[in-house]
Amino acid sequence: MLRTESKGLEILIYKYEYLEDYNIYGCIGTKPYYEGDIWTKVLSYSEYEDYLLSSYDYLYVLNVNDGYNKDYGDLFEDGFAINDTMYIIEEETDGGICVKKVE
Repeated sequence: MLRTESKGLEILIYKYEYLEDYNIYGCIGTKPYYEGDIWTKVLSYSEYEDYLLSSYDYLYVLNVNDGYNKDYGDLFEDGFAINDTMYIIEEETDGGICVKKVE
Protein backbone atom coordinates (compact mmCIF):
# COMPACT_ATOMS: atom_id res chain seq x y z
CA MET A 1 0.00 0.00 0.00
CA LEU A 2 1.41 3.35 -1.01
CA ARG A 3 -0.13 6.58 0.21
CA THR A 4 1.34 10.05 0.26
CA GLU A 5 0.44 12.82 2.69
CA SER A 6 -1.21 10.40 5.06
CA LYS A 7 -1.61 10.51 8.80
CA GLY A 8 -1.54 6.69 8.89
CA LEU A 9 -5.23 5.99 9.42
CA GLU A 10 -5.61 4.09 6.13
CA ILE A 11 -2.96 1.52 7.00
CA LEU A 12 -4.51 0.95 10.43
CA ILE A 13 -7.92 0.36 8.85
CA TYR A 14 -6.38 -2.01 6.30
CA LYS A 15 -4.58 -3.99 8.97
CA TYR A 16 -7.69 -4.23 11.13
CA GLU A 17 -9.99 -5.25 8.28
CA TYR A 18 -7.76 -7.62 6.30
CA LEU A 19 -5.16 -9.18 8.55
CA GLU A 20 -6.54 -11.95 10.76
CA ASP A 21 -4.04 -11.76 13.59
CA TYR A 22 -2.72 -8.22 13.38
CA ASN A 23 -0.71 -7.39 16.50
CA ILE A 24 -2.72 -4.46 17.83
CA TYR A 25 -0.49 -4.24 20.86
CA GLY A 26 2.47 -2.64 19.13
CA CYS A 27 5.00 -4.26 21.46
CA ILE A 28 5.92 -7.74 22.62
CA GLY A 29 7.65 -8.36 25.93
CA THR A 30 7.96 -10.69 28.89
CA LYS A 31 6.52 -7.97 31.13
CA PRO A 32 4.90 -4.55 30.72
CA TYR A 33 7.38 -1.75 30.08
CA TYR A 34 5.73 0.65 32.56
CA GLU A 35 2.84 0.77 35.02
CA GLY A 36 -0.45 0.89 33.13
CA ASP A 37 1.15 -0.36 29.88
CA ILE A 38 -1.75 -1.56 27.70
CA TRP A 39 0.26 -1.71 24.46
CA THR A 40 2.57 -4.61 25.26
CA LYS A 41 1.47 -8.18 24.55
CA VAL A 42 3.11 -10.13 27.39
CA LEU A 43 4.44 -13.51 26.23
CA SER A 44 7.00 -15.91 27.63
CA TYR A 45 9.74 -17.16 25.30
CA SER A 46 7.84 -20.36 24.47
CA GLU A 47 4.53 -18.52 24.07
CA TYR A 48 6.17 -16.08 21.65
CA GLU A 49 7.75 -18.93 19.71
CA ASP A 50 4.33 -20.62 19.37
CA TYR A 51 2.68 -17.29 18.50
CA LEU A 52 5.16 -16.59 15.69
CA LEU A 53 4.94 -20.10 14.26
CA SER A 54 1.15 -20.23 14.30
CA SER A 55 0.53 -16.67 13.10
CA TYR A 56 3.25 -15.53 10.72
CA ASP A 57 5.50 -16.60 7.86
CA TYR A 58 7.52 -13.39 7.97
CA LEU A 59 8.45 -10.88 10.64
CA TYR A 60 9.55 -7.33 9.92
CA VAL A 61 11.55 -5.86 12.79
CA LEU A 62 11.16 -2.10 12.73
CA ASN A 63 12.76 -1.33 16.08
CA VAL A 64 13.64 -3.43 19.12
CA ASN A 65 15.54 -2.68 22.30
CA ASP A 66 18.13 -4.61 24.29
CA GLY A 67 15.40 -6.05 26.52
CA TYR A 68 13.69 -7.68 23.53
CA ASN A 69 16.97 -9.22 22.40
CA LYS A 70 17.70 -10.41 25.93
CA ASP A 71 14.28 -12.09 26.18
CA TYR A 72 13.81 -13.39 22.64
CA GLY A 73 17.16 -13.07 20.83
CA ASP A 74 17.78 -16.82 20.80
CA LEU A 75 14.89 -17.23 18.37
CA PHE A 76 16.97 -15.42 15.75
CA GLU A 77 19.64 -17.02 13.60
CA ASP A 78 22.26 -14.47 14.72
CA GLY A 79 21.19 -14.57 18.37
CA PHE A 80 19.54 -11.14 18.19
CA ALA A 81 17.08 -9.14 16.10
CA ILE A 82 18.34 -6.32 13.89
CA ASN A 83 16.28 -3.16 13.42
CA ASP A 84 14.78 -2.45 9.99
CA THR A 85 15.16 -6.09 8.86
CA MET A 86 12.81 -8.60 7.24
CA TYR A 87 12.92 -12.18 8.57
CA ILE A 88 11.37 -15.49 7.56
CA ILE A 89 10.11 -17.83 10.27
CA GLU A 90 11.15 -21.44 9.75
CA GLU A 91 10.12 -24.44 11.81
CA GLU A 92 13.01 -26.57 13.05
CA THR A 93 12.94 -30.38 13.21
CA ASP A 94 12.72 -30.24 17.02
CA GLY A 95 9.47 -28.23 16.80
CA GLY A 96 11.10 -24.90 17.63
CA ILE A 97 11.65 -22.07 15.20
CA CYS A 98 14.55 -20.19 13.69
CA VAL A 99 13.98 -16.64 12.52
CA LYS A 100 16.32 -15.96 9.58
CA LYS A 101 17.11 -12.80 7.64
CA VAL A 102 15.55 -12.62 4.19
CA GLU A 103 18.39 -12.06 1.74
